[in-house]
Amino acid sequence: MIVLAFIEKYLPATIFKGALYSALALFGAGNILLYIGIKCPKCNSIIGYAIVFSAEKIDQCPRCKVMFDENMAE
Repeated sequence: MIVLAFIEKYLPATIFKGALYSALALFGAGNILLYIGIKCPKCNSIIGYAIVFSAEKIDQCPRCKVMFDENMAE
């Protein structure tokens, strides 16, 4: 999307709009996959953004408090 901002004046409007909408669709799909793609191995709750945007390292599930480093063979 940053490249599109710089080359906007050099592209015809139809090509620019197609490229812009494709980039926005990929960005949106990536955010959705980031949100629903990271789940707790024990309680299966969605914790995607809690891990990615936390200030400190997350080593346990915010909901069920299971430690991510322990063995899940129970």
